Amino acid sequence: MQPLPTLFHGGRMSPYLSIDRVVAGSIRRAQTWQPATRRRQHGNRWTRILSTAQTSTAQTSPDGSSSHGRLAWSTAMIVAALALLPQLASEAVGQAPALEIGSQRELFIDNGLIDQLDGNVRLELHHPVPREIAIVHDAPWEGTGSGYHSIFHDGSVYRMYYKAWHLDAQQGKLNTGRHPLFCCYAESDDGVQWRKPELGIYEHDGSAANNIVAAPGLYAPLNADPGHPAVFRDDNPAAPVDAKFKAIFRSAKPNGLLPFKSADGLHWSPMTDTPILSGLGAFDSQNLAFWDPAIGKYRAYWRIFTAGVANDKVWKPAGIRAIR
Repeated sequence: MQPLPTLFHGGRMSPYLSIDRVVAGSIRRAQTWQPATRRRQHGNRWTRILSTAQTSTAQTSPDGSSSHGRLAWSTAMIVAALALLPQLASEAVGQAPALEIGSQRELFIDNGLIDQLDGNVRLELHHPVPREIAIVHDAPWEGTGSGYHSIFHDGSVYRMYYKAWHLDAQQGKLNTGRHPLFCCYAESDDGVQWRKPELGIYEHDGSAANNIVAAPGLYAPLNADPGHPAVFRDDNPAAPVDAKFKAIFRSAKPNGLLPFKSADGLHWSPMTDTPILSGLGAFDSQNLAFWDPAIGKYRAYWRIFTAGVANDKVWKPAGIRAIR
């Protein structure tokens, strides 16, 4: 007669009984919450229970001499496992450290930060409520194609950076060449009422009385496209003073992204002499970057296509527009 399968064999769980899989899964989940010393304690306790169960049925079950012995041995193992689960779960929950989130606001999109919900409490997705218009892109250097807004709070002001572009549609034809794609700046004290300061940085149509902070052709030999901007305040404690603000602009040719830095958020200079992430995407959108204090690194997200070819030499994208 074949020997009986056991719950533990070679460090793995046996699927001999359906209850074994439930027990095994519960044990593993509990152990993932414990430090190494706690896991060893659980393991030793589990071994003692197994030894006790095996000893109580040793006269009949280990050699498989009878069906009664097999049933008694399996039953003892299941009872031992079920008796251990409440204690393991209780200790696991008791040892789980609380996640420190400070006083910052959190976007509860799932249960990741929620221990439990009591009473008539639920997660609900609210629809945005239209209010008054905050800003109009009606300047001669702006237009109907404006977009890609980056907004963040910086001290006593809110800063906004956006693409300024105009799309002129007449008689079924689209004209995109009225003016180049600019990166413009606006600011606000409350995030509702916005002003466009006359910065005097870049001249457009004979006047520098505008809010343009970046324009094509200013950073040769780099081929920067400031019409695809993503700007952020760098909260990296190691960031130098002249790089308090950072941005990534699309590189038209060669393909990739160009990191920029600024001390005041208005005057920008490139950080590299070649694009980064070259050849890894299409980048034909607002490509995002920011400092993530949770991991102590910078993160970036950019546009790709799941098929076809989209680079500075061949533009035949296919598949699905996606984010990498």
